[in-house]
Amino acid sequence: MRKLFKISLILNVILICMVSNVYIFNIGAHQIIRRVLGIKIVAPESNDPNGLYSVYQKQSDVVMLGDSITHHIEWDELLNRTNIVNRGIGSDTTIGMFNRLEFVYKVNPRLCFILAGINDFGFGATPNEVFISYKKIITDLREHNIIPIIQSTLYANEKNYKSKSIEELNRSLKQYAENNGLDYIDLNMVLSEHKKLKKEFTYDGTHLTGKGYEVWGREVLKTLKKYGL
Repeated sequence: MRKLFKISLILNVILICMVSNVYIFNIGAHQIIRRVLGIKIVAPESNDPNGLYSVYQKQSDVVMLGDSITHHIEWDELLNRTNIVNRGIGSDTTIGMFNRLEFVYKVNPRLCFILAGINDFGFGATPNEVFISYKKIITDLREHNIIPIIQSTLYANEKNYKSKSIEELNRSLKQYAENNGLDYIDLNMVLSEHKKLKKEFTYDGTHLTGKGYEVWGREVLKTLKKYGL
C-alpha cells in the first residue's frame, strides 16, 4: 500500500512539473522523487561511462572540463581550432570531475577550462562543499603543471533556482582566483541577467543554444589569446 502511495505521489509530482513548465530532469524535480523514494541525495562519483576518454589518444593545448553544458558542443569546430578537446560528461559533478582528471592529464594540456557546480546543487550539495571539491580540482591541475581557468557556474533560466547557492559559489571562486593569481571568467556577465540565464541563450532553462555557445566561445578565445594560443 505504501509503495502504491509513493508511485502515485511521484506521478503527481511529474504531472505538476509538466503543467507548471518545470524542467524535470534538468532542474530539481528529480530531487523530490529521490526524497519520496528514500534515496540518499549525493553527488555521483562519475568517471568515463562510455570508455571513450580512456581510449582517446589526442594531445592538445586546451581541455574543456565540465558537465553536459560543456559536453554538448564541438569546441574545435566552434572555435575553429585543432588544439582543443572536450572532456565534458553529462550530469557530472565536481567530485566526478576530480575523479577523472586522469583523462585530462592524458591530453598533456597547458590550460584546462572548468565549468562545474550546477549538478552538485541538484544533488543537494552546499556551496561550501562544492567549493572544497572545486579547489581539489584546481590544486591537482596545478600540481600537474596545468593552468586551471575558472569559469563561473551558470545560472538557470528558472526563477530563484539555486541562485543563492550559485552566487555564493561564484563569489568564493572569484576570490580564490584573485588570491591565487588564477583566471576567472564571469560567464554570467554575458549570458545571464537578474541571476537568470537569458532566454535567448537556452533551449530548456539550463543548456545553451548555439547563440549561447557563440558568446561563451568569444570569452574562451580572449583567454587563449592571453596565453598565446
